Amino acid sequence: VVEIGDLLRGDLNFSAIGTVTYCDNGGRLVAFGHPMTNGGEVGLPTCTARVLHILASEQRSFKLAEPVASLGTLVNDRQAAIVIDTARQAQTIPVTVRLHGIEGTPRTEWHMEVASHRSLTPLLVVAAISNALEAAVSDQTEMIISAHEKLSVVGHHDVELDDTLQSLAGLSSPRAL
Repeated sequence: VVEIGDLLRGDLNFSAIGTVTYCDNGGRLVAFGHPMTNGGEVGLPTCTARVLHILASEQRSFKLAEPVASLGTLVNDRQAAIVIDTARQAQTIPVTVRLHGIEGTPRTEWHMEVASHRSLTPLLVVAAISNALEAAVSDQTEMIISAHEKLSVVGHHDVELDDTLQSLAGLSSPRAL
């Protein structure tokens, strides 16, 4: 089994798993027998996985798995299958989430790598921030979130942003102030 699309890894993980259908001698694998996102040419990280449990069902079976080791890059995501090149290393973006002002939380800092992809990266970063907050506070905690984001790109000036969100009913219903 290969964990296809190791999209977010580190202190938090987000991925999709699937079964390898074919391996050639050149380091390419074909998997799934269907698309992951039908994204065409992509460059997403992949890794091998250990299956922890198979939930068997006549309607929809699936596997619960954990990542084991980096494998290469998902290079094609097509209607018929996905293709992985084990010789290529996918680009990732480091993300650090630091939480301040939350008393009693067991963790205040989260370190992750996010897949570098035009449309998936922003969604994955938001998921990382949301999951770090969910781990630190109750769903029903009223809060004001002040966020300071810093984006550093080699060869360019840093971009810094400040955002404030208020949530009266926990993380399930944030609204901008």
